[in-house]
Parts: sequence; C-alpha cells; structure tokens
Amino acid sequence: MIAPKDEPSSPTTPPGLSAPSAMTLNIPPRVLLPSRSRTGCWTCRSRKVKCDERRPSCGQCARLGHRCDYSPRLTFRDDTSRVVERMTEVSTTGNTVWDSKAHSHSPPVTPGVYDPLPPFF
Repeated sequence: MIAPKDEPSSPTTPPGLSAPSAMTLNIPPRVLLPSRSRTGCWTCRSRKVKCDERRPSCGQCARLGHRCDYSPRLTFRDDTSRVVERMTEVSTTGNTVWDSKAHSHSPPVTPGVYDPLPPFF
C-alpha cells in the first residue's frame, strides 16, 4: 500500500500485537575492526608504508625481499656536553635583561624621531 505524500505513513501492526520495541529488534552488534597498529618493522617505518606486522617477516618485507627488523630502537640525545660547551658563549654581564647591575644610560627614543614608514599623504 502506498500512502499519499501529504499523509504520513504509519506501520501496520496486526491486531492483538504491539509494535516491536528497540529491545526486541535484531540489531547487529558493532563490528569490531582490528586495532590500529602501534608499531611496525623499521623497514616499513623508514619507507613510510603500512606494515601488517607479521612475524618473523611482515608482508611488505617478504614480498620485496627486504630484511624485516622489529628490534627496539630507543635513542635519546644527551645534550649535556653541548650545553656545557655553549655556556662559555653566554654572557650576562652588561645585558640589561640578565644583569641587575647594568643600567641603560641611553635616553628613551621619542616618537617621531625615527619613523621607518614613508609619510602618508
């Protein structure tokens, strides 16, 4: 039965039966997708391609004949020696920001003395 456009259609329920509630409907459960990879072999990471993480050799490496490497690579840069080396280059003496004894003896710049913009007509 087709309902006219200006009248809303209503579902027909046989007499003596109530309309199905949301609890009785067969709603399929949410399909669980595989979790996103958190790691990958270093070959795929360096090539910036998706790694399926199969072991001992992932699909990409097996297909291309590359060496598949899953070894952990934790590298932390120790900048201590570089910081100590540069400390000699830092000078706070005479710097008005860092040296509390230094005072600026130059007069303040008054507006209009130096204007980097051309005159506006």
